[in-house]
Amino acid sequence: MPPVQPETSISQEELRAAWNLKFSSPELETAFRHAQIQRSLRPMRLSLLAAIVASFGLGFLDLVAFPESYRKILLVRGLGVCLPSLLAAWVLLRVRLTPLRVQAGAVLAFLAALGLSAMCAVGRPEEPGTVLYFVGVAFPLAFLAFGVPMPFRWSFAWGVAMVATYPLAALSRTAFSLSDPLPDNVAAITTFQLLTLWLFLAVSGYVREVYERRDFVGRSLLRETTMQLANANSALRFAAEEKDTFLGIAAHDLRNPLAIVRANAEVLRDQQSLAPETARQLAGRVVVAAERMRDLLANLLDVNALETGKIPIAKEEVDLVTVVRNVLDAHEPAASLKDVRIEAVLPASAIVVADPRALMQVLDNLISNAIKYTPHGTKVTVTVEGRAVQILDEGPGFTEEDSTRLFEKFARLSARPTGGEVSTGLGLSIAKRLTDAMEGTLTLESRPGESARFRLAFSAPER
Repeated sequence: MPPVQPETSISQEELRAAWNLKFSSPELETAFRHAQIQRSLRPMRLSLLAAIVASFGLGFLDLVAFPESYRKILLVRGLGVCLPSLLAAWVLLRVRLTPLRVQAGAVLAFLAALGLSAMCAVGRPEEPGTVLYFVGVAFPLAFLAFGVPMPFRWSFAWGVAMVATYPLAALSRTAFSLSDPLPDNVAAITTFQLLTLWLFLAVSGYVREVYERRDFVGRSLLRETTMQLANANSALRFAAEEKDTFLGIAAHDLRNPLAIVRANAEVLRDQQSLAPETARQLAGRVVVAAERMRDLLANLLDVNALETGKIPIAKEEVDLVTVVRNVLDAHEPAASLKDVRIEAVLPASAIVVADPRALMQVLDNLISNAIKYTPHGTKVTVTVEGRAVQILDEGPGFTEEDSTRLFEKFARLSARPTGGEVSTGLGLSIAKRLTDAMEGTLTLESRPGESARFRLAFSAPER
């Protein structure tokens, strides 16, 4: 089979676009997001499970960290930390993860960070957890930077919001009379530490996404190059198979005519006293054999010219009826030899847009095939209706398997010529390619064992 071309092409420019965290191709951007989500599933699930264990397990430290505010802290941990962690697991551990679910997971991670900051807000200043529990915000920040597969700008914004929860918690102690205010230096230093941590995590997250994007483009380019190499190898194999077929057909179909030419030529050379009538018969056989070889070589050259684009197609207004008459006149002697009657149903004229030379070659192939495969004593009907011509024979028709290979090069079909004619398997392929080049249509209606009807149609002239 001919090689299959890749559907998309990825430019080297996308490697540079990776630094902007956005590909120029929307399709590539969507494919990257999908791949990013799929690649993040396993580490995200592991980190979520670890977060749930930590949320519940570290609750045992609350009694030590907040000995006086333990009951309040326990309530905040349950509603503000454990519940968002469980909901995040429920949202993000689903079988089908979508960008909307990813955003919901980021919201829940923010709520968990808010819950940790709230624990610092309700604790008493002298309790160690009030000063130390801000460290817990680092876990949602790290999860946001490395665990959630979302665009960097979104994760950066959510990270800033998480960092802001601590100074807001510090202000709320006084604003809502939750407890005594924290020392100014403690709130400022802690906020600075969280901000510094988030900047480090944000830079790391940026570098990670750039790496993932460049890796994605590199892998995509590698796949595309591999596909191109596979297509090139397939094309080479296809060309080699066609070459072998070409040589096989040429060797097979030229052998008999050459043998006939040689045999009759040797007789003409060696027999000095041949009667004139006998000599004419021998010479006639040489001419027929030479014509067979000429037709075979002409078909092979036509196929090569079509594939290399060396046959120019110049469409113009053509009288389809005139071309049909000329082709029928040319094939009348061959039909008479087989006692095949040609019945033509032709209007006065039918103007179509086609290449005159190519149109004549297509009709020549179709009508010669009809005569070739029609039994002795039957008829071939050629009808022009509108801007289409139909050729109906009374031959054996085509099988379903034949119909799938009808217009392939070198196709050997089930039907055989009824008068010993030669078939190269190229005529219909040439007719189809020429018809397509003229933007016409060539179709077949056939029932096995009965007949075959080819229909050739063209467009009307523009007025």
